[in-house]
Amino acid sequence: MKPIRLTDTSQTRLLLGLAFLLVCIAGFRQVGFDRDSLQYLESYQQFSGLLGADFKTREPTFWLITAIAKMLPGDGFRWVLLAYAALGMAINVKAIQKISPYPIMALICFVFLYFPLHTMTQIRASIACGLLLLAIPDIADRRLKDFLIKVGMATLFHYSAIILVPLYLIRLNRLDFKLYAILPLATLAFSLVNGLLLQAMAFLALALPEVLGYKISIYLTLLESEEKAPINLFSLYYLSVIFVYYLCIFNIHKFSSKYEVLCIKILGWSLGIYYAMSFLPVVAVRISEMLGVVIVIVIPALVHKIRGRNEVLLIAYAWLFVIFFNNVILHELFNF
Repeated sequence: MKPIRLTDTSQTRLLLGLAFLLVCIAGFRQVGFDRDSLQYLESYQQFSGLLGADFKTREPTFWLITAIAKMLPGDGFRWVLLAYAALGMAINVKAIQKISPYPIMALICFVFLYFPLHTMTQIRASIACGLLLLAIPDIADRRLKDFLIKVGMATLFHYSAIILVPLYLIRLNRLDFKLYAILPLATLAFSLVNGLLLQAMAFLALALPEVLGYKISIYLTLLESEEKAPINLFSLYYLSVIFVYYLCIFNIHKFSSKYEVLCIKILGWSLGIYYAMSFLPVVAVRISEMLGVVIVIVIPALVHKIRGRNEVLLIAYAWLFVIFFNNVILHELFNF
């Protein structure tokens, strides 16, 4: 079957049309449809001014958007949801256009994997992840100032984005892929003997600035009170991502784009952190999900590197649907 080829103009129009549709879906959803919007509504209702805002529980940008929304006509909280949806989609689409040669498929991957989880639920993380994708060229082209500006902006939307800073140390040398080949497996083994790291995390909570240490303290308290379920080291999603990751590793010589190579390495760290930090489930999942957004770039690139592209494309879309169904339906991500 001959593939359909779109002109750059048609591709851009399609991307913008899909992005607009997604903004409308996320921005006009019913409050309470997702797991987090009721908590955001409560914060919105309790807001009495920027001077009295609690910057330990919410980032400065949330309170700034809330302050602006309260001055606008109509349902102020609706403006908050629309602002996050529009910003999140705009940044993610811009980043996809900038670093992926296959932007339509990359956006489809985003819709199935990250739109329900981030744009519809973890709205602050959606923007932080978009800024990570936007910073990929800065890492690859060694533009430290531009990289730090984007990470700083991401941190203002989600404090956990501060962990993106060490990504600048990643090099593009393919020779170190022996290290990356053992990274997920080594950290998986390590996850079985990492109890001592709980004490290290408790110390880190005291040493970090208050807004960051406060978050870690909450996670540790939840862990000790067993309010959070143990992490699933062998979940369907992470096992399948490991499979995708090793397909990339074994075909690394076929990846000519430095942005794609960098995304594969970041995906390796996403898996490594998920297993290495498994003793602290919330931290492991949040950091891994943030770094793991690069999979929307990796999957389209991998599909176009393997022989029998039509068959591989069909398998890729089937996998996306299975993961979407697993997250949204089986795990009841939304309240239908």
